[in-house]
Amino acid sequence: SESLIDGGTAISGSGPGYVFYLLEQWEATAIELGFTATQAKMLISETLIGSVAMWQDKDRESKALKEGVRSEGGTTDAAFKVFESEGFEKTFKKALYAAHARAKELSR
Repeated sequence: SESLIDGGTAISGSGPGYVFYLLEQWEATAIELGFTATQAKMLISETLIGSVAMWQDKDRESKALKEGVRSEGGTTDAAFKVFESEGFEKTFKKALYAAHARAKELSR
């Protein structure tokens, strides 16, 4: 519906930018860890392809998938603890709402 256009712009229209922003950081860190750019791109691509395939399964919710790969004391848990302590969720949400507000301004 028309009332969702600005939200759609914030979620999907700007979405590729969010993905590329994360990919830029992910790839740079992989290279810092010793991978070549080609290796980094391949590893990240395969991770994304597999993750999205699992996520697209209608019987699986994002939160359950996330918690399913998080083992207490493991590597993913260590990363999640940093995301949580640094306020990643709040920052990401704030960015999406900023894009939504701007879309509303531009549509006037």
